Amino acid sequence: SFSKCSGGTGNSSNPNYYGASGYGVFPVSQEIKVKQGEKAVASFFVHSGFGVQSFKGVKIEAKTSYSGIKVELAEPEFLLGYTFPKFSSIWAHKVDVIISAGNKAINGKHEVVFSFSSPSLESTEKWKNLINRNYYGISSTNVNLPVKIIVNIEGN
Repeated sequence: SFSKCSGGTGNSSNPNYYGASGYGVFPVSQEIKVKQGEKAVASFFVHSGFGVQSFKGVKIEAKTSYSGIKVELAEPEFLLGYTFPKFSSIWAHKVDVIISAGNKAINGKHEVVFSFSSPSLESTEKWKNLINRNYYGISSTNVNLPVKIIVNIEGN
C-alpha cells in the first residue's frame, strides 16, 4: 500500500510524490519447546517497510485456542520509526513472547497466532504529541502470512 510522502524529499506537498507504507515481521513462524509447569520466551521482529517516511504505532495481540498455555507479550504496544530518507533508530522492534505451560498441559503442539492493529487511544495521543513528523496507526491488513508460534509441550 502507499501513502503520501511526509518530509524528506523536499516535495512532500506535491500529491504526485508517494512513499511506501507498511511493515514486516521476521520470522513469521517458529516452534519452541516448553515443559509442563515451565516458561519459555520466543521472539520475533516487527520492522517498518523500506522507504517508509512516517512513524507507526503498533498493537499486537496473541490468541490461542488451547487453555493449557498462557501467552504474555512483554510490550504489546510500541512505536516503529521511519526508514527514509535514512533508517531511524527505532525502525525495528523485538517482540518478546512469554509462554507458560500449565502443570497439566497436554503434550503436543499448540498454535499461538498474532494479530496486528493500531494501538490504544492513550498510546496514539502520547506518540502524536511526542513526534513532530507524521504518525499513523498500523494497518491490520499489511501482513499477508499469519504470524505464529507453535508451542510443543513436553512432559517433565
